[in-house]
Amino acid sequence: MAISTRLVALDPANTGWLRGLAVAHGKLGDVRIEQKQLDAAAQAFSEAHVILARLAALDPAAQAFSESMAIFTRLVALDPANSSWQYDLAITLAKLGRCNVYTGKPKAGVLLLRKAESQLSQLVRQSPDHAQWRKNLQSVRQVLRQFSSSPGKPKSKPKRR
Repeated sequence: MAISTRLVALDPANTGWLRGLAVAHGKLGDVRIEQKQLDAAAQAFSEAHVILARLAALDPAAQAFSESMAIFTRLVALDPANSSWQYDLAITLAKLGRCNVYTGKPKAGVLLLRKAESQLSQLVRQSPDHAQWRKNLQSVRQVLRQFSSSPGKPKSKPKRR
């Protein structure tokens, strides 16, 4: 991550380096979730979100969007054929959604998860044989089912005996 940070500092308009840094923050967030450090995970995913917003700001039309979700929509609209961007955005939405739900913001979390589900569904429809996209879509749907029965209070995981 330090190298990506330095590269972005050298050329803040380089979209490839910005995307790389956003992905690195997302991966750090994944590690933090596995370590049960949800606040740190939310921070890492938020950093990725801020970087993606910077990417959107490189397009003058995107400056008209004031909310984060509008920025996500705009990024996909900038290059609708770029499935990597669509996937990255969907995964970031899902991660932020999970963190919001687990940190006491269930409505915002479920909204983000539903947006991620929609984005992943679109990708799977375009490429039904893509195993990773199908797996992530199933995962998002599983999380949504988990929270649909009692919003804001995740079902406890069964204890292993």
